[in-house]
Amino acid sequence: MMESKQAAKNSGRTPHKIFVIDQSIMFYGNRRVSKLILKGTPLELAGLTAQKVVLVTKNYIGVPIVCEAVTYEECSQLSHLAKSLVLLVVFDSDDDRIDEEVVTVATSRAMMKTIALIAAYDKHQVTTVPCRGLAEASAVEEAMIDGWLSFIWTSIDLPLQASLSSHEKLNYEEKGGIEEVLNIALQKIESHLAKRKSCLPPSEENYHFSIVASSRKTSSKSVYTLADLSLAATLHVMLDKTIATSALDSEENPNLHSWKQNIDQVLGLVLDTV
Repeated sequence: MMESKQAAKNSGRTPHKIFVIDQSIMFYGNRRVSKLILKGTPLELAGLTAQKVVLVTKNYIGVPIVCEAVTYEECSQLSHLAKSLVLLVVFDSDDDRIDEEVVTVATSRAMMKTIALIAAYDKHQVTTVPCRGLAEASAVEEAMIDGWLSFIWTSIDLPLQASLSSHEKLNYEEKGGIEEVLNIALQKIESHLAKRKSCLPPSEENYHFSIVASSRKTSSKSVYTLADLSLAATLHVMLDKTIATSALDSEENPNLHSWKQNIDQVLGLVLDTV
């Protein structure tokens, strides 16, 4: 690594840089994402957020991702926003004078937005990976998407993470309590999806509808938003760990069951292994 930096310096190339961001994700015009590096403590790398990031990256974009175990102190040095998990986005450049650059993303929501933006970026590039772009959203729709991302995080991801991290220590009543919380949250999504479907004309009742309606959809593939992608990844982990699986039963929550089948098929998410 030291030899690489010295060679870059001698050749007049720009040294390696790290850019830290929080709310906005920046992409560089002549650079492409070459890989993602997920760094965190062993406990965090085994947690829900890490599983979702790896799952969506492997199934949604054609960029390799690697996981590296580090200490809490090392994470905090990478970003002042990081607690024990950070995502590094590594950019290559077509310009030999410029070394690779790295963007550090520190929050779970920003990580998911980064993945979606990488996919949107690839939409305009020559790539071997089929475009699986999400729906373009207006400012109002973006606000609605953020609201659903917050709901998914607080009402589903946090209880699920609590169950995953302490599953062996929880007694029967505690496990049942967490599953009840998850069931209530998913019933709210079921009611929302039922309302969304009722607004469609009879001829479009079987159309692939999303959590947030997009005014700019151009195909069944682009009808989905980041809220849908986040929920789909969470539900996969939930099913994989056999937690609150009855909530996705076709009789208990038919619209949620149908939505899950449709998004897996339309977006090409082969959610079989993490």
